[in-house]
Amino acid sequence: MSAADNLATGFSAASHRSSATIDFQVVAAAHVAGARAYLMPDPLSSTGAGRGGQFVVDAPGDRINVLLRIYTVSGKLVRTLRAFDGLNQVQLPWDGLDDERDPLANGVYLFKVNVNGREADGRSSPREHVTTEGRFVVLNR
Repeated sequence: MSAADNLATGFSAASHRSSATIDFQVVAAAHVAGARAYLMPDPLSSTGAGRGGQFVVDAPGDRINVLLRIYTVSGKLVRTLRAFDGLNQVQLPWDGLDDERDPLANGVYLFKVNVNGREADGRSSPREHVTTEGRFVVLNR
């Protein structure tokens, strides 16, 4: 790259001209480094006004897709939540209900979160994948 001012003409042109070089490297996109997830509030209510809560998924890296599944302690799938194109942190609002729109009973529930890096076309990357698990309590009033 070179640059010059308005006086870069004639015999003194060289003293008014400058050049520089820029080097750069192309590196792969940041990878999903790990994941941490929790539900706020915990315990939560599945009935009445103010039911439900919000899952927060922290996954340092680049753009991510998140799949969160909620289970009973016996392993029955209760609800599936999804979020696409998050960046480092995804917040998934949940109304406290199961897939059939019924409230959950009092007790302990488990959740599993799958976090995938996001490809340029929006699909989840099979190469960039992490999981995390957690539990929470439902306490209806």
